[in-house]
Amino acid sequence: EEETQIRLAFLSHCPKEPPQGRGAWMHVYLGEEEEKIGGGYVSRRFDGDDILDDVLNWLGGCYGTELLEKLKSREWCLCDLNRYPILPLDLEKHRKKTLQYLGLFPSGK
Repeated sequence: EEETQIRLAFLSHCPKEPPQGRGAWMHVYLGEEEEKIGGGYVSRRFDGDDILDDVLNWLGGCYGTELLEKLKSREWCLCDLNRYPILPLDLEKHRKKTLQYLGLFPSGK
């Protein structure tokens, strides 16, 4: 019950999802290619002027505080799979940056 309320609070801080045909898809996979976590895939559309904090609030709404705590402690990280070499995003440094600035728009994976 408490975790449900926490997740709803995270989602209340998310921007509305752009309508069909607008925005770009953000795909999040939990686990490395060979170690995918069951149920560890979510996707939704974001606009280029949405910020990384919006994505983190969405992930908090999807997976709860455990995921965000692991990201904050750097036990886990967010990486842009469209770039080579794949590097983790610095969440503290970039949390107020737009997805377009970070190169996650028009496609984030």
